[in-house]
Amino acid sequence: MIWIILACGLEPGLNGGKFDDSVGTNTDDSGGGDDSGADSKEDLGEAPGNIVLTELMIDSDIVQDEQGEWLELLNIGDLPVDLQGMVLQDGENEGYTLPASLRVEPGARVVLAAAAAELNGGIQADHVYDRGAFSLSNDGASIQLIWGDRLVDALTYDLSFPLKKGHSLGLAIAADPDTNDVATAWCSEATEMTSGDYGTPGQDFGSCAADFDGDGFDSDDCNDDDPDVYPGAEEVEEDGIDQDCDGLVDERLPQPGDLIFTEVMVDADPVSDPEGEWIELTNIGTVPLLLDGISLDDGTTEAELPGGTVLLPGEVVLLGTGDDLSVNGGVQPDLLYDGDLVQLNDTGELLKLRVDGDLLDDVDFSKGSFPHPTGESISLDPSAFDAGDNDDGDVWCKGVPEYGSEGLQGTPGEMNPPC
Repeated sequence: MIWIILACGLEPGLNGGKFDDSVGTNTDDSGGGDDSGADSKEDLGEAPGNIVLTELMIDSDIVQDEQGEWLELLNIGDLPVDLQGMVLQDGENEGYTLPASLRVEPGARVVLAAAAAELNGGIQADHVYDRGAFSLSNDGASIQLIWGDRLVDALTYDLSFPLKKGHSLGLAIAADPDTNDVATAWCSEATEMTSGDYGTPGQDFGSCAADFDGDGFDSDDCNDDDPDVYPGAEEVEEDGIDQDCDGLVDERLPQPGDLIFTEVMVDADPVSDPEGEWIELTNIGTVPLLLDGISLDDGTTEAELPGGTVLLPGEVVLLGTGDDLSVNGGVQPDLLYDGDLVQLNDTGELLKLRVDGDLLDDVDFSKGSFPHPTGESISLDPSAFDAGDNDDGDVWCKGVPEYGSEGLQGTPGEMNPPC
């Protein structure tokens, strides 16, 4: 984090912490008379405790960043304030002191810029500061306004703030030094300037920019520069991009060989069928799999699985007919299927796994080479986790250890032990 500090030193023209507009102002003091001292000593208010940060161009786009930076200050008090002596510090450079009088009337705004109008895109700044002494970091900084030894206002911004290249960071709430230091108080300005960048320097707050790429999504869009990236977008395989903003990259529907049968509870006696039956599938592929359009086929009927689950490589998903642990033997399925449509014969049958009607894996558990235990699952040896190898009954064995409260054996939802 970078610290940026705005500081004001107590100059000789201050009277008891009050501003004196006879110092560094354009007041005409040529006239005499006893009342000239009163006019020149006009009370300009407490040193500038009512000055608040309201807008910052941190990372300009059309205008070169080094010349496009600027910040806006607002006087929310009832008295004018002179900013002469204010120091801007960023924690890395020496800091910049405003060298001359800069009077800010009540309710007025001033703009401090890193370059003059002919270089900064046409912004008429009230003062140009030295960017070598003070600058705004694009990734985050902590800005402070300090007068002498007094902190006037502070803003620590980071990537949790709505920082957007080419858009100023504008205060979207009423200016208050006690409430303007949270990310939700700020937004990316949507008002286009003559330069082509966006902001409202020296003007009232404009409006918040939301959907930058025109895809119809704003705050929940994980990449607002790409209209093909938004919540619910279709993933593009093997491009390394999270198109649908779910935090996963390149998830797709399973292809043959990606998702296979790895454990089955065929006969859960003493628990009743089909309540105690369950089926375990494992993602043996290299990409996350979106389990949409998946169905089980027992050779007679077919049961659809609920969609929406994403299964990471190496993860298992447990399918069951019910989630009442008191009647299903003590298992907690990830997804439920209709046990009236798919029931497992105690002697086994040909089970098929499909996606949108296309076959993913099938295993004929009725073959004599497969074990047919009671109260124990049929577990595939991890060395045979393959859509072809799992057709061989010799690589399946009785499940261990015990689970639940009925003495059943198996590893539902967990990696299988070797046979």
